[in-house]
Amino acid sequence: MARQNSAPDRESSYSTVRQTVAMASSMYAVPQDTLRHNAYRDDKQDISYRTLITLFGILNLINMAFFSCHHNSVSPRQRLSGVESWVCCYNSVVPTTDIAPYDLAVVDPDAQIDVAALQAAGTKVVAYLSLLEVQPSRWFWHDIVGTDAILFEKTVFDGYFADARSQEWQQTVIDLIIPAILKKGFDGIFLDTIDSAEYLEVLKDGKRYPGMQRATAVLIEAIRIKFPDKILIANRGFAMLPDFEPFIDGLLAESVLSVYNADTEKATVRDSAQYSGYLQMMTEFQRSGGLLLTLDYAINSSPLVQKRLIASAKQHGFVPYLSDPALTAVYHTALELMNGN
Repeated sequence: MARQNSAPDRESSYSTVRQTVAMASSMYAVPQDTLRHNAYRDDKQDISYRTLITLFGILNLINMAFFSCHHNSVSPRQRLSGVESWVCCYNSVVPTTDIAPYDLAVVDPDAQIDVAALQAAGTKVVAYLSLLEVQPSRWFWHDIVGTDAILFEKTVFDGYFADARSQEWQQTVIDLIIPAILKKGFDGIFLDTIDSAEYLEVLKDGKRYPGMQRATAVLIEAIRIKFPDKILIANRGFAMLPDFEPFIDGLLAESVLSVYNADTEKATVRDSAQYSGYLQMMTEFQRSGGLLLTLDYAINSSPLVQKRLIASAKQHGFVPYLSDPALTAVYHTALELMNGN
């Protein structure tokens, strides 16, 4: 239910956030030509990032207190309380009858979907957003192509990496993409491709992409500041999790419990010793009140593998889902196994 007489104050607060994001971002946004010549000095970057994080931290405390007192009756992480099942489907058409049995659904924001009908059925509907990778097919591509929001690095899916340090990209995400998505009635945002920050900075070229992980964490914090009432779910990003964990409601552990073989199109159960560090972070996040989701591409695996994956998730109190890598179909296997069928 909409709260009355709150729009002016809310818009004023958002304006402050927007101005602060623009001011703080300009302090550390890296010019593209500077990056090309590898002339950006890490010591200067570190100072500007610390300043940025400090500004966001102060603003976050003020902003959260403001909305807690005046507008937001739902405490952080209560937004996903009671979620015991979830589904992920990126098909262009999402049938209501297939999604309605689930407590939570992650879908493509441009899909044909009756969001209101699903919400009336008790399903929280969250829209997908690739935070650090962009496909030219997306509607906002022409707003950012040719700017420093896009890096000269192609992804394995023929898209392009986005630069989390770019003021152009930050403002595009916060002021253009997310508002357009939420205008469709979605309950929140699912943030994907967070791991790309670690890939670019640690595995690809740390000299060319310094500070990418820190900038990504700051961007997630800025999203929370701008949209304090909305559900935020992050996919992985374990290397940065301590930095953005306070600002998300849910965390997805994609392909943590299993290993997918693209040749056989099947998954096998991963040795728990291989993900013990991740498991500790996952359980700590859950103990702090966050919702922990798992996703394993084991829909073509043997029933024994499927049962073991579901049992492992249930053992830790995680909410599982089984699918294939395309994520265009709805499979009820995990839900049936969770219900003992």
